[in-house]
Amino acid sequence: MKSTRAKTSRSIIEDFYGSPGMPRGMQNSQADLLDIRNLMDDPTVSNSILTTVNAIMRSGYRFINSSRSEDKKVADLFSKMRFGNILRNVLINLKLYGNAFVEVVKDGNTGLVKELYLLETTEMTIQTDSEGHGDIVGYFQEHQGKEIFFSPDEIWHIALDHVTTSLWGNVNSKAILQTVKTKHIIEDYIWYLFKTNAFSKAKVIKNANDKQVKSLIEGIKARKSNPLLELVVDGDLSSVSFYEVTDLPVLTNYLDYLDSQIRQLLMVPPIVGGQQESANRSTAETQFVGVFGTNLRSLQLLVQDDVSLDLLPKCGFEDVSLRFNPVDQINEREAIQNAVYLSGLGIDPESVIEYLRVKGVSLPEEAEIVPQVPTGYVGHEAQNVKSVSRMPQNDNIISRQTRKEIPNSQNVRAKSEKVITSKFYVENGGEIKDAI
Repeated sequence: MKSTRAKTSRSIIEDFYGSPGMPRGMQNSQADLLDIRNLMDDPTVSNSILTTVNAIMRSGYRFINSSRSEDKKVADLFSKMRFGNILRNVLINLKLYGNAFVEVVKDGNTGLVKELYLLETTEMTIQTDSEGHGDIVGYFQEHQGKEIFFSPDEIWHIALDHVTTSLWGNVNSKAILQTVKTKHIIEDYIWYLFKTNAFSKAKVIKNANDKQVKSLIEGIKARKSNPLLELVVDGDLSSVSFYEVTDLPVLTNYLDYLDSQIRQLLMVPPIVGGQQESANRSTAETQFVGVFGTNLRSLQLLVQDDVSLDLLPKCGFEDVSLRFNPVDQINEREAIQNAVYLSGLGIDPESVIEYLRVKGVSLPEEAEIVPQVPTGYVGHEAQNVKSVSRMPQNDNIISRQTRKEIPNSQNVRAKSEKVITSKFYVENGGEIKDAI
């Protein structure tokens, strides 16, 4: 069961500080996290995070006991607690804040978990031992002036990345925050250009008198109410504008650059984020399976280890572990074919059954692989005797009565050649005995 991040005998963990009567090790800058919460309003950030989470949750997961079989009891219990929804929100918090907190409520009679609650990451702080060596004393939630204390056994805290010994995971979204703010400035500027009609042109009449100017103004007003009217101008008319629509690509190209920076920080390839212009079948597969698949699997392993080694023991299940199914699910037919190949290689039946379940093949709980005894097997010796090439043919069945061995086509063909040769000798005055 996890109760420390980087406990040591003498050194002090990163960002440890505090004062008597106050929670210690409060590395969480809540103001930053409150700003980061608004990142989900950005389409690129939201799409990147939710696509990652959806890809992981799509493959599914299982609870495995010490005998390597699925634990239906634990699976049913966690299903009733809607653990799938909680896990999904944990993944979102991990991608957004780099941290997630879940409250574990136990049954006082059985000592097993009965409820799980996702806590607000922006309101959580961590209290460590007074020496600052990394022992977690408890957790605090500060909400609207109220402070709620949780013991270490009541909280499952998972952090995405640690670049220091800090108890808090590294918040990568802080780097995204400034990029999104820059993106919003450009978007607001484009909105301002259209709102104020900054692309409209100013009319200029050279050496115009008052009558000509008045006529032009009346014509412009009339055309606004009826765009089908023709504008007739008396004088040398020209137009100028401060902004052109052709200026927009410069701004939108910079927006594309900022979006690409956001996707890189969230480790989502362009093809996954919806950018398909430069992608073909080869590059798309490389991006999705090679790059995105590797990132997904790494996140899966981190979460399943933390659930298995920290959450499940706190829930009262020491010998149960969580296992995510692979992200790149193959179809059922291919999985069964692969299982047949594995059996042929001598892989034990239990491992083959486990492989099929991991690949998403629905099998009964009591399913087992039973060796099949071949029926109608024909060995090599029987195949040689019964080979079509060794069976009597139409051209040699007549000769069976006159030969002790079973004739074949080659014997008959050789004899036919001798008969033809004999006939040639007789017709030309030769003797048959010389020909035979």
